Amino acid sequence: MRIHEIASAEEQMALLKLIMDKTWEALTAQKRQQASQSRANVIPKPKTPTKPKVMKGPYAPPPKPLPKPQQKSLTKTSPQNNSFLLPNPTSSAIKPVPPRTPQEMKAFQDHLRGITNKTNQTNQNQGFMAGQYPK
Repeated sequence: MRIHEIASAEEQMALLKLIMDKTWEALTAQKRQQASQSRANVIPKPKTPTKPKVMKGPYAPPPKPLPKPQQKSLTKTSPQNNSFLLPNPTSSAIKPVPPRTPQEMKAFQDHLRGITNKTNQTNQNQGFMAGQYPK
């Protein structure tokens, strides 16, 4: 059917307005219906028991400061006080080291460097095998 032939321009505008209004009313009603359904379908979350807050106790007091060391006088002290610092010169605990020969010094230096002397090794082995134990 042709609207142009049946209705005038004013009637066409009224019809268009009526259609638009009814469409918006239907959409609004549908929106309300969906909102009420969603509210009905929402399952309330059960309340979980909350953990009680742990109250921290007061902090320990700071430690007491250490006593200041007493300054020693710069006067001479008796030898009895220093006996723990210096060994007794008459004690036999400290023995003087005998001097080394140049050959022994060179052999020791070569040993530290990782250089081995084949003749020295064979001489030492022969002496050891012959029953001459090192001292």
